[in-house]
Amino acid sequence: MKKINATFLLILFSIISISANTNLDFKKSQIEWVGKKITGSHNGTIQISSGNLEVKSNEIISGEFIIDMSSIVCSDIEDEKYNLKFLDHLKSDDFFSVEQYPTSKLVIKKGVILKENKNGWTHNIYADLTIKGITKEVVFPCKIVVNRNDIVSAFSEFTVDRTQYGIEYKSSSFFPNIADKAIDNEMYFKVNLYTK
Repeated sequence: MKKINATFLLILFSIISISANTNLDFKKSQIEWVGKKITGSHNGTIQISSGNLEVKSNEIISGEFIIDMSSIVCSDIEDEKYNLKFLDHLKSDDFFSVEQYPTSKLVIKKGVILKENKNGWTHNIYADLTIKGITKEVVFPCKIVVNRNDIVSAFSEFTVDRTQYGIEYKSSSFFPNIADKAIDNEMYFKVNLYTK
């Protein structure tokens, strides 16, 4: 993951005309993550602790989403002791330094309707993503759905280059002789967001 192909979370922009602040339904919204290495992969979830989006006349005005880094869960390791050890490592300074940086943040700057609806995506989202105190501009595709009750849902899949945020542990970009112990730079995210 040498470039950010998209980023750590996504967001809502209504296709219909509304002018309001839209809050997330935190019980339904979910972020899934996948980290890969040469010998396998791990996956799990992480929670958004707060978030809102302001839209007006079919255009996104602003938005901000706070991710609770301490909520990270690993779903594929069944052994409880090893699972906890793995999560402690993710929260350590080798990865997300959760004690020092308990939250990450995505600040939405604008959403642009895509003229061509490739792969079902309806918008491109332009935002600033902050992880471990490092902020990078990111652009990622998003699919927006609005139901009859004007409830907005947003779906996205994207990758983030962890090394852009100072997470260099076992990266072959920084440790070329690490061989089969290397961990991919790219982290994959799938996000399902629902408003209320």
